[in-house]
Amino acid sequence: MTRGRLLVFLTLGALAASAVVIVPLASGARVAVYSISAVDFKFRGLPARLPAGKVTFRVTNKGQASHDFKIAGKVTKLLSPGASASLTVTLKKGKRYPYLCTVPGHSTLGMKGTLIAK
Repeated sequence: MTRGRLLVFLTLGALAASAVVIVPLASGARVAVYSISAVDFKFRGLPARLPAGKVTFRVTNKGQASHDFKIAGKVTKLLSPGASASLTVTLKKGKRYPYLCTVPGHSTLGMKGTLIAK
């Protein structure tokens, strides 16, 4: 794939509401990037299964309340409406990873789930 095509591909992926982009790193490793929307009171754009390895979640709060995103022991900052943050974790093959919004009451209202690394 040429550099120009790769740039177009990455740009289109960034514009999608829930896009997955595989980005090569300088070390030769790859990282999967997922764009997630936090809305009142659920997350959109999260597949049930993810590739094992390094994964970055780009979280955008499209709701009216403040939200965050926690997975694999890491959590984003508290996101006011319209704000975004990224979170990178390393997922182990075959393991389950619960995720949730840590704002009191939000996970009870549905802002939670479990991902499986394949």
